[in-house]
Amino acid sequence: DESGSDPSPQDAGLDGAAGGQAGASGGAGSAGSAAGSGGSAGGAVDAGPDGAPTCALAAKPPGTSTFEVTSSGVQRTARLVIPQSYDATQSVPLVLVFHGYTQTAEAIENISEMTPLAEQHGFVVAYPQGPGNSWNAGKCCGSGSSQQRPDIQFVSDLIDALSSELCIDPKRIYAAGFSNGGMLSNRIG
Repeated sequence: DESGSDPSPQDAGLDGAAGGQAGASGGAGSAGSAAGSGGSAGGAVDAGPDGAPTCALAAKPPGTSTFEVTSSGVQRTARLVIPQSYDATQSVPLVLVFHGYTQTAEAIENISEMTPLAEQHGFVVAYPQGPGNSWNAGKCCGSGSSQQRPDIQFVSDLIDALSSELCIDPKRIYAAGFSNGGMLSNRIG
């Protein structure tokens, strides 16, 4: 963790939603880090007889939209991409991609080029937007850190909300980011 701080108890496990394997964290200007999920998220996914998640959700249309969630009493957003191949009866991975300090969700979508990969490989991708274009990644960066914004709670709430509307496989939830977003991904892991 480049922030130099130890994760606080509130960071531990995201209520099990993203507590799996953490990837290596990059430098402040690098691609950042990735974290895989090992826990469960939301209540929309049940295990079938073979242990694989099953869903009984109404089909959410494919495409790009703005997804809203209330977290810690504040309305937050993420840019959501549902691939054309999405089938509400089949669980899919979720990839969260966090922008760098001063960037936006739209910018990291373009920089990461994750949307074409989501279409090609059939996973859902969300590009959360940090208020003030920053994330609370410990000692870095901007208003996210200085105001001790509960971004870890936001990520947990976002995963729960997405899992209640989409057939997300709770064992295949991943986080990646650039710079400040990479530091948040590391903190999530």
